[in-house]
Parts: sequence; structure tokens; C-alpha cells
Amino acid sequence: MILGPQAPAVVERLGWGLCFRLGLPPTRAARWAWLADTHVSADPTANCHGVRPVAQLERFVAEVRASRPTGVLVNGDLAWESGELGDYSRLADLVQPLRARFPLVLVPGNHDRRANMLAQLGGMPRRDPGRIAAIVDQPPFRLVALDSVAEVGDVGGEIGADQLEWLDGLLARAQGRLTLVFVHHPGESTSEGCRDFQDLQTIALSHGTVPAIITAHDHEFAVARAGGLFLIALPALGFPFDPATQCGWIEACCSAEGARLYPRGGLSGPVRSLFWEEGARAFLASRTR
Repeated sequence: MILGPQAPAVVERLGWGLCFRLGLPPTRAARWAWLADTHVSADPTANCHGVRPVAQLERFVAEVRASRPTGVLVNGDLAWESGELGDYSRLADLVQPLRARFPLVLVPGNHDRRANMLAQLGGMPRRDPGRIAAIVDQPPFRLVALDSVAEVGDVGGEIGADQLEWLDGLLARAQGRLTLVFVHHPGESTSEGCRDFQDLQTIALSHGTVPAIITAHDHEFAVARAGGLFLIALPALGFPFDPATQCGWIEACCSAEGARLYPRGGLSGPVRSLFWEEGARAFLASRTR
């Protein structure tokens, strides 16, 4: 779903769910804040390994706001465990400083309950909407967020044939538009990944305009290449699975030539520079300090 200070996003009802659409002015370089796995609880004392997601988000919201991004995207697992109304109510309060200034794209994860998410964050009727997708057009870029939630409580994910067919058609109708695809579940996971992720990769490669798929779920930042795509796994913001793993967020500066990924928050490490050629067929990856 998409929230923010601009004109309200257009909401389209499709056979498999809802699609939120927002258009932004063209830009040569876009700066987005990419967050994931906030795991906000109605209880501010809820913690994992002594790390409290509510305190984490309070801290990082101020940092994200100060960076003045084009927009903010949270790639799933917004809620603590099972997507209760109180979780989203607290989340709404915490992200209000971002929502008041920037487009805010919220992607469902396996700990989210779609009806509660839409009701508390978007003021929509509390009923099962089906899957929730989002499109942000910001020429020459397009961000497409998919819904990989099979059902609440199922750790693994599945995009589904209907949503994949829709994506295939979307990519076919906009030749030449660079498209970054976001989905919560990766193909391979330390817990359980997306069961039809290979189908997503096949569709992305067949059009030649998708340079990267950005995932979350495993609470650890990583960049890899597979079959001509960058696979970017975002760090968790809420808490780590492994106490030695760093939490934080990514400032992504994207142009038609590539992207630079800056570790922010509690993350350390080099900036990742990703380069793609027109058509998104040939890639190089480098690291700079």
C-alpha cells in the first residue's frame, strides 16, 4: 500500500487483490530509504535478544527523515508476530513524521495481516482484500512491490500465478522502463523462502528491464547476482535473528546507470555500487569504501 502527503494513490481492484499506484515527477537520480522487518508491537517493551523494535523505529525514523529521501519503502513484516490491530496503530504513530513528508510504500510480510494493515494504516474497510501490490512511477524508474504472503503463520511465501501473470503483462506494456521489484520473501532463506521465486526471476529476465529484485525476511543485508539479476536482501530494522548481526536501513541512490547502496542506522561496511547497462542485461558489481 502507499501512503503519503502527495495526491492519494490510485487503488485498483484486480481479480487477485488490490494495486496501489502513485506517480512522481521524473528525476535523473532518485534517493529512496529502504527499510524492512520493523516488527512493531503494540507493546513497546516487546524485544528479541534485548532489542526493542519500537525503540529501533523511533530512532531510525528521525534518521530517515533527516536524509530527505524521495520516498520510503518498508519491505514486509511491519508487525510484531501476527499483525494485530494494536501493532499497526503503534506503527502508524511512529511513521507519521515520514508519512507527512514522503511517499511511504508498505509491503506485506508473513507476520502481517492485510485486513488489519489496511484498516489501521489506510482507513479502509476491515476485510480481506486479497493480495496487496504497489507501483510507483518515477521516470525513468518504476518500483513494483509484490505480495508474497501465503497466509499469516506460514513462514514461507508464494507470489501466486495470478500476480506473476499480472507482473509479466505490466513489464511487457512498458518496454524500456527500468523496474525495481520488491517482495518480502527471497528465493533461498535460512528459514523458508518464496516457493515460486524462480518463476519471478524468469519473468524479470525475459523482459530485460529489471536490474534487481529486493527482498527481506532473513534480517541480514546481502547483495548477490543470479542469472543476470542483482538480488538485494535488506537488513532488519526491528531486531536481528543473530545478536551479532547489525540492524539498520539502506539509502539507495538510483540512476539510469546504476545504484549506490549506503548502509545506514546501525549498519557498517562499504557502500555497494551496482552498475547496469541499458536493457539490464549486463552487470558489474563493485565495492567502494
